[in-house]
Amino acid sequence: MAVSNMEAVGPDFPTNLCTMLFYLRAQEVKGERRMVIKIISGMILPFLLVLFFTRVTYSVAVGTLLTIVLLILSIYKGYADYPVVIAVDITSVVIGVIYARKMMDHLRRKA
Repeated sequence: MAVSNMEAVGPDFPTNLCTMLFYLRAQEVKGERRMVIKIISGMILPFLLVLFFTRVTYSVAVGTLLTIVLLILSIYKGYADYPVVIAVDITSVVIGVIYARKMMDHLRRKA
């Protein structure tokens, strides 16, 4: 029993050149969106994690260490697969550490 070309590649695969170009562009847009989401979350989440862990443990060093461990695990698992995302994560951690130091100094002076 012979398998037709359409059955071999799947029902979503385009059959002519024009639809193939649109299909490839749609796949590229999905990749770009995923990259943008990773960069935006890389700007916000490590910063907030440093602040959260610092506030919970009352130590900037422990908060930073916990955040860095989580980042290393995410890189190891493949969630941060682009060097740009890794650089944004590291920058966000550094900014979070600076802000966490200011926050802890303010809390110590207030108490």
